[in-house]
Amino acid sequence: MKKLTIAKETSQVRAIKEAEICKLLGWTPEEMFWFKVDACTKYMQHHYKHLSTFLLGEKKIWNWWLNQWAIRDMSFLNKYRFERSVQVLTDKYNYVHSVHAITVSPRFKMLNANLAVTIDRLVEDEERKIRS
Repeated sequence: MKKLTIAKETSQVRAIKEAEICKLLGWTPEEMFWFKVDACTKYMQHHYKHLSTFLLGEKKIWNWWLNQWAIRDMSFLNKYRFERSVQVLTDKYNYVHSVHAITVSPRFKMLNANLAVTIDRLVEDEERKIRS
């Protein structure tokens, strides 16, 4: 039960920080959502080329991405909270979340587990096609 409470609190803190960033940038929550999706897609395509489609379908990858996003957002707010130029803020935010600025990657163990699940799904899909 305590773990659920911590997860809920973490989610609430993220939502507050995200709302603050949206306000600074003049973005809607929907624009922020699609920015995250686009950034993750670019990251996966850049680092994992042929596996990106499969990895993007994995919940663990998205959870990792959102955790890393929250860390970068906290850093962004700490550095630029008092900047008033929307253009400067937007440029900095775009860079913080760009493929070239992100230096972390999912743990190899997590990638292996996700890849194994993905391969199992592909095999099951192919077996289903053959049986049909």
